[in-house]
Amino acid sequence: MNNGEITIEKNTASVADIVRGRFAVTDKNVYALYKPLFKDALGVCVLDSGEQSKTLATAEKILLQMAGNSLDRKSVAVAVGGGVVGDLTGFCASVYMRGIDFVNVPTTLLAAVDSSVGGKTGVNLDRLKNLVGAFHKPKHVHIRTDFFATLPERELICGLGEAYKTALLDRGCMKAWNALPEKTDSFTDFSAVVEACVRFKKSVTDSDYRESGKRKILNLGHTVAHAIEYLDGYERSHGEYVLMGLIAESGMAAVSGKIRRDTYESIRRGCLSIIGESGERKVRFGFSSSQISNVAMHDKKNSGGRISLIISEDFCQREYLLDKYEFTKEMEMWKSLL
Repeated sequence: MNNGEITIEKNTASVADIVRGRFAVTDKNVYALYKPLFKDALGVCVLDSGEQSKTLATAEKILLQMAGNSLDRKSVAVAVGGGVVGDLTGFCASVYMRGIDFVNVPTTLLAAVDSSVGGKTGVNLDRLKNLVGAFHKPKHVHIRTDFFATLPERELICGLGEAYKTALLDRGCMKAWNALPEKTDSFTDFSAVVEACVRFKKSVTDSDYRESGKRKILNLGHTVAHAIEYLDGYERSHGEYVLMGLIAESGMAAVSGKIRRDTYESIRRGCLSIIGESGERKVRFGFSSSQISNVAMHDKKNSGGRISLIISEDFCQREYLLDKYEFTKEMEMWKSLL
């Protein structure tokens, strides 16, 4: 198992050297903006952009192109794109010839602070998030922050949602988060936050590669987030759903006495500063508590038929499990009392 080395720089030009002579996977948006970076690649598989591409059918397309380009067990695949491209490429690398190396070049803020590190790969199954996948660490993660300059505002918000979640877990990440300037039109250099988040996530995932213990803390906010994502048909970005999940899960923990009310209010304010009140309205009133619990029952993090939730307070985390009735009751309490 490799150590998943990470480099963080600004300039995207060096990506051409990373891709040279290797098989690359990207999506149409990235390819349209950065096509010259791929001119010396062994081959390029260009995917449709978005979550709808994260399927077994797309994985088969990539695998067939890998075979068509005569990749062998010593070949290296390179993912150049957001989380969907990285997850798909990593998954295909994990099963092609029973496993080849891959390199991850995240082009979105979300992928840089989250999915590019840790070795989780996979595809969705009937819109159920990442139900099919494998643990397969990238050989190297190359983060180039100049990619973020071409992201639309919604994609920046998406990455900020995951970065804020990580800041709730670690003092160093929160320090970097608090040092961010007020949002401006030139708000594109997130180097300090990215570095803090990826270093923290790497330390957690290296200590618990297959998520049997400490790594579960990275799921903070994600149980409700994945349920809302599914019910909403992925209309918003993943980071926005994570922020919704953070509001809901911390609210549920507050009404049941698992965390202080002031902790919940602090988390809520932090989330609303990024997504605004429309995000909170979506999670509180967009779907019923029973709808959310029905989907949450299928979350892959669950144990013994009970729904897994993570709570964080004063940078200390723990997992607690609720059956479907308890989950629905706590969500109803949060919706009606807060």
